[in-house]
Formats: sequence, C-alpha cells, structure tokens
Amino acid sequence: MRIAPAALAIALVAPAALADVVRLVDGQVISGTVKSCEDGNVVFEPPAARAVLLKIADISTGEGAGIERCLSGRTGGAATIRESNWYGVPIIIVGASSLVIGFASLVLTARQGSSGASGGVLLGATGLLFAPAVIHAIHGKAGTAVGSVGMHLGLGLGGALLGAALTSCPINSDTCGLRGAGNALAGLVIAQLVATTIDAASLAYEDRPVRVSTTLPMRDTPQGRPTPVGLALALRF
Repeated sequence: MRIAPAALAIALVAPAALADVVRLVDGQVISGTVKSCEDGNVVFEPPAARAVLLKIADISTGEGAGIERCLSGRTGGAATIRESNWYGVPIIIVGASSLVIGFASLVLTARQGSSGASGGVLLGATGLLFAPAVIHAIHGKAGTAVGSVGMHLGLGLGGALLGAALTSCPINSDTCGLRGAGNALAGLVIAQLVATTIDAASLAYEDRPVRVSTTLPMRDTPQGRPTPVGLALALRF
C-alpha cells in the first residue's frame, strides 16, 4: 500500500500543529503538550521525552491552546479599572439653598436695614463660595476643592464687573449708582449659577477602583484540544 506524499506530510504536520510551543526568556524554544498549569508552575511534556516542570515566570511567550491558557492567567488576571461616581446632588442643593438665603436676606436688608438680615447675606455668600469645595474635599479631591473656590471667586468677580460695566445711565442721574449695584448683583448671581452648574455637572465625579479578574474556562474536545467555552468575570470591590 502506497501513501501519497501529501497525505504523509499532513500526517506528520498535524501533531505538530496541535502541540504547544513555548519560548523561554533565555531564548530556548520547546514544543510539546501542557499537562497541568497551577500555582505558577507548568508541567510540560515534549514529544518522546519525560515531562518537565517550567515556571511561568521563565516563559516569554507561548503558542497553543494549553500554554496560552496558562499565560492568560498570568497576563490577563487581576486588572484594575475605575468607575466614576457622581456626587453633584449635594452641591446643587447647597448652591440653591445659599442663593435663596442670600437673596432673601438681601431683600430684608434693603427694606429694613436689619443686621440679622445682613448676616444671612454673608451666610449665603459663604455657602456659595466654600460649600462645594467642602463637598469636593470630603470626597478626597483637595485639588478640585481649591479650584472650585477659585472658580467661584473668579466668575463672581467677573460677573459683577460685567454687570456694572453694562449699566447705562442718563446724564446726571441720581439712581445711576443704585442701578449699577443692581446690575453688578445680577451679574454676580448669574456667575454663581454658572459656577455651581460647572461644579455639579463637570467636577463632581470621583473614581472608584474596581478589581477585575478574568478567566477563560476550557473544555477538552474528542480531539484532545482544549476549547474555550466562555468567559468568567469576577469583580472585587
């Protein structure tokens, strides 16, 4: 019985194609079959030779389902991703409350000249400037807290100056100063609304690390070649 050369070549190449190829860090290349892989050790059996024990740390690269499964446990194991957590609601509540307190106290001060009402204006202004920074600091973002105070101060000053600059008064008007003060106040309030919106919408995020580990479950086939059957994902908070 004669065997065609092509059939003979396929018969010789097929076992090699199913073998695992390991390249060690010292440049040595060996082929064979992975018998087991656990605790950082690989039991590797070359053809027509006794099984040898390899350290995963000594393996540079590998080809084949068995060795790739072992190396995926080393390179595709625990990984760290980050999950964003939004905490803008307290900033919105504090900002809105401070504006209401400040505006109501300002109206009372203008009407009655009450010292208690002027204290309410100071309380509202303090809440607008510093309360968002305190919330940022509580969430461990000291740099954002400092930036928040600077943003509220800068935008507030810019808004007040712009409002005053846009005031138009008739010549020799007795109410020009009062009108300019009102426009400056309006510019200040609008600027604080903008600053609070930026604080809550863009800055109120904290990153929370999540530990992720992935494994590739394998199943032996009748041909003796392990086949992936799915992806297992584990999260550790």
